[in-house]
Amino acid sequence: MDTMMNTIKTHAKAAGSPWFDASTMRLFKSRVLPQVYVTTKGLAFVTSEQGPDMKRAYSVRVCTLDPWTIGNYPGTTLQGFSTAASARAFVNRQRVPGS
Repeated sequence: MDTMMNTIKTHAKAAGSPWFDASTMRLFKSRVLPQVYVTTKGLAFVTSEQGPDMKRAYSVRVCTLDPWTIGNYPGTTLQGFSTAASARAFVNRQRVPGS
């Protein structure tokens, strides 16, 4: 897995967050796409969750490391994208040039 994603996961664990725990990922049927994007808001990445309707939807998340926080990228909503491609296209537009 990507080194930046490993850094995010390490910080989450150190902060006591269950965000990436296997049990949490199973509960929400979550997947984390491996690409991490450097943006002006922090480190962004794409997740997907499968709801009770069995449809998979995608979210753009943002993480800051100091202090450690994680949440939906500003201007987006949980499961706000119907495809991985549309979520990646959004976050690609947020990238810091040259990153």
